[in-house]
Amino acid sequence: MGVLFEFEPVNEKETNLQVKEFFDKDVQKLQDLANETLQGIIKSPSFDGIGSADHATNKSEEHYIRVVDAKNELEIIAKAINNCPALSKKILNLRFVQGLQQWQIKEQLSLSSNKQYQKYRRKAYCDFADQYSRYGRDLRIMND
Repeated sequence: MGVLFEFEPVNEKETNLQVKEFFDKDVQKLQDLANETLQGIIKSPSFDGIGSADHATNKSEEHYIRVVDAKNELEIIAKAINNCPALSKKILNLRFVQGLQQWQIKEQLSLSSNKQYQKYRRKAYCDFADQYSRYGRDLRIMND
């Protein structure tokens, strides 16, 4: 609850599951369709994207629009990751951009326990969900 406004509390556990599934399934499909990776988008000199048209007259154009839309969505995901606090950004980059496993991330962050890693990972996933929601894509699950 805020000072001036009453905010719905986020269900951290359910939001984490939602974010994990999003990266495991949706982001993978977007990368396949766009023939691009988050790593490539984050490293590209400019990821402003090119807009897509509202109409399509043939299958080739429809496919091209889907590819452009997928690339644009990957750019939004990259922006959401980059707008997270430093530690969350690092965890998200190591996990979903570089594809490292938990033990490798723990090693990179010099974390000694799984419990410590899980705490930071949960926060990173919730931070991502908060940032991504600013683009009208809400992965957060609110408590009833």
